[in-house]
Parts: sequence; C-alpha cells; structure tokens
Amino acid sequence: MVPDLEKAASKCTKHETGIQKAEAALNSAVDKVFAKFCKEIRVANIREYETQRLSGAQARAKERLQYSKQIAALRSNLEYERNRDTEEDVVKFQGIIKADEKEMKTIEAKMEDLQKVIEKGTDQLAELREGLKEKQAELEKMNEDTKAVRNELKATNAKISSIQKAVTSNETQREQQRSQRHRLFKKCKLEEIYLPLADGSVSPDDLLETVDEAAAAATSGGVTTSGSTGPPLASADLDTADTEVQQRLQDQEAQIALDYSDLPDELCEDIDDQDDIAALNTQFSEKLRDIAAQIEGLAPNLKAVERLDGVKEKLKASATEYEETLQTAHDKKAAFEQIKQERVERFRLAFDHVSGCIDDIYKALTHSAAHTLGGQAYLNVEHADEPYLSGTRFTAMPPMKRFRNIEQLSGGEKTVAALALLFAIHSYNSVPFFVLDEVDAALDNVNVHKVARYISSRTKEQAFQCIVISLKDSFYDKADSLVGIYREQSVDCSRVVTVDLSQYQDGKEDFNDG
Repeated sequence: MVPDLEKAASKCTKHETGIQKAEAALNSAVDKVFAKFCKEIRVANIREYETQRLSGAQARAKERLQYSKQIAALRSNLEYERNRDTEEDVVKFQGIIKADEKEMKTIEAKMEDLQKVIEKGTDQLAELREGLKEKQAELEKMNEDTKAVRNELKATNAKISSIQKAVTSNETQREQQRSQRHRLFKKCKLEEIYLPLADGSVSPDDLLETVDEAAAAATSGGVTTSGSTGPPLASADLDTADTEVQQRLQDQEAQIALDYSDLPDELCEDIDDQDDIAALNTQFSEKLRDIAAQIEGLAPNLKAVERLDGVKEKLKASATEYEETLQTAHDKKAAFEQIKQERVERFRLAFDHVSGCIDDIYKALTHSAAHTLGGQAYLNVEHADEPYLSGTRFTAMPPMKRFRNIEQLSGGEKTVAALALLFAIHSYNSVPFFVLDEVDAALDNVNVHKVARYISSRTKEQAFQCIVISLKDSFYDKADSLVGIYREQSVDCSRVVTVDLSQYQDGKEDFNDG
C-alpha cells in the first residue's frame, strides 16, 4: 500500500510541477500581450489589475450591503418614530437619509467612472489581440515566401546542373573533332598527300616533325612552362602530354589554315545534312579507287611496292595502336566524368533531403509552450557547382535570438543543433539503432526534457532503437529499460543490473503528454 501511495504522491508532484510550469508560461505570454495596456494604466501586470478590480468590486458590494442595511434600519426607525408621532426625530432622520442618499449618488458616480475605465481597457485588449493575429499572419506569409525562394533556388541549381552537362558534352565533341583533325594531318603526312595552305598558315609538316620530341619532352619533364626559352611545341600526342602542354599544342595546331579556293563552289558551302556528307564521302571513295586502279595499271617498281607495303603495315600498326590508346583514354575520361557526376548527384540527393528536413527537426527540438514556433536551421553549400571543392555551412538560430555563427552559440545550443543535424542525416539513410554517449552533458533540465521527448517520439514513429548513455536521471527515467554497471566489492569485478520500465507506462504517458 505504501509504494502505491508514494507512487501516487510522486505522480501528483509531477502534475503540480507541470501545472506550475504551464501557469508560468501562460503568465509570461499574457504579460507580453498586455504589456502596453498595463503600462498605460500603471500596473505591473494584468493579474494585478484584475486583483485590484476584483477587490474594488468586492469593497463596493460590501459598502452597498452596509448601506442597504443602514437604509433598512433607518426606515424601521422612521416607521417607529412615525408611529410615535415624533416630528423632531422624523426631521432628523430625514436629514440623515438625504445625506446617505447624497453619498450613494457619489459612490454611483465613481462606479460609473470605473466602468468606463474597464470598458476602455476591454477595447484596448481587443485591439491588441487583433494586432497579435495580424503579426502571426505576417509571420506565416514570410515563412511561405522563404520556402518559395528555397524552391526557386533548387530549381536554379537543377538548371545549372543540366547546363553543365551540356557544356561537358560539347567539350567532349570538340575534343573528338580536334583528335580527328590531328589524325587527318598525320595521315596526310605519312601518305605524302599535298594540302593547300592559306597565306600565313603554319605548315602541318613542320609541326608534325616534332610530335615525338614534344611528347618525349613532356613525359620526361623537359617541357618548360610559360615564359621559358625552350623551342616551340608542336601538336604532340594529346594523351601523353600534360594539360599545359596539351593546350599549347592545340593552340599551335589551330594556326593551320587550309586553302579551299581550288574546290568547286558546291564543296565550299557548309553542309549540315548527314545524308549529303555521306554521299560526298562515297563519291570521293570511288574517285580514290579509280585513281588507285590507274596506279596499279602502271608498271611500278616492285621493290618500292614492297617497301611501301612494309611502311603501310607499320603505319597501320601504329595507327591501330594510336586509335586503341586514344579510345582507351577517352573511355577512361568518360568513366571518370560519369563517376564524378554520379558522386555529385548522390551528394546533392542526400543534401537536398537533409536540408529540407533539418529545419522541422530543429523546430521540434526547440519547441516549447513559451516559444511555439521554435528555432530555425538550414544548410548551404559554399560551392554549388563542385560541392566537394569546399564545405557546407550549417546555420542555427535558437528561439528569440538573432542570427550568429554557430561557433558563437553556447554549449547547450551547439549540442541541440548537432543533434538536429544528426537526426536529419539519419532520416535519409536510417540505421537499426543509435548510440548516444552523454549528449546531455551540456544541456540544462529544460533542453534535456525536450531531447528526451523528441527521441521517445522518434523511436515510436520510425521503429528504431536508441541506446543512450547518460548520468542524468531526468533523461534516462524516460527509457523503456535501464542497464546499470556497478562494482561488486566481494569479487572485485563489474556487474550488470537491468530494470524493465515498461510496467510504468502511466508515468511515461504523462511525460509524453507533457
């Protein structure tokens, strides 16, 4: 019986504590609402005004009752005196009655003045409530505008990402066209095909003669940087030179300008249709076969043919090796770009989820009766195009505080912000259970209660276990079970004791309701 009484007493104490906290929060909110009104009527708070008003009404009622009793007594005396036919006493009592009636009129006038003051205060109270509603509506509108701006920012980032993909694709196509142009120049040199050049153009033969030398110099580290006195670089193997050398080779090769004035007018026009390009290639191939047939009809030097065949075989082998090497480099580069893009997309997917829910989680951790809206928290990527080149900025603003860097927050505020970020990341990729090691060390009792309430609600909503290591009874008494470690003196070793708290569901329900 005694344990039940103690349990009931503890429960009552908790209820009283909760009621006192709720009354304190309610009084604080009411004082904020009626602060202007109380200042005008020169009272400390609205409760003092109500107390004065109640005490004044009670005093007036008491005086009215006394006057009523006096009037009744006077009327009785008057009736008695009339029956006695004492005219002198009648006149005396009539004077007393007139004085009392005059005093009653004075009191009624005072009551009317007080009633006007009360009506004025009531009107001002209604105006203050209307102003409070307008401010709340403005705050909701500002929150909606903020969400809209964030959505626009996400859409803009998505557009930037698509544009970057298009730019990367165009650069890849340009690189392929440069490589194809380089191979054509090399093939023309090896096959001794004459290329008409425009006035002032660089000769491709002069550039191609130093291809191997430039590639070897770039590989061995002999190529000098910008501003050196080394020989000019030619168009080298683009897969063996470094980035700076590659750019210089491309710039030199771009100086080669062909002269198309000897071609027919129809071939000098820009041709975009693929069918027309294929038809021209077929026409040129037929002409080449006819010329090759005419050459075969002549009587060439057999040794020259053998030497030419050997050179062609070597050229073919070199060209095949070059094509394979170039294709491998392109494949590796494409694979690298794909992995890089996939990494950025995965990061952005996780970041969008975490940044979208961290504000709600932080509001839930900082919500209270005095601050119903809670705080604000959000994440920003410092480098939107390449998030891995820089960091991510986390901003948290506790309730009723101005914007400050997170380094300037107190230890408890930093702990609450870190827990909000941790729970936001967990919501993206959940794990079976959490292990929190003394996260409440820097928290006061109010924040300990908020964190415990949030963890309890999360474990029920998302069905995951949370193992909390804590030394504060106001934290671990909200758990489903306890595991304690103590030292056994007799055997000089540690022991484990467990307590099942599921049988005390009533107390936990009261905690969750609070």
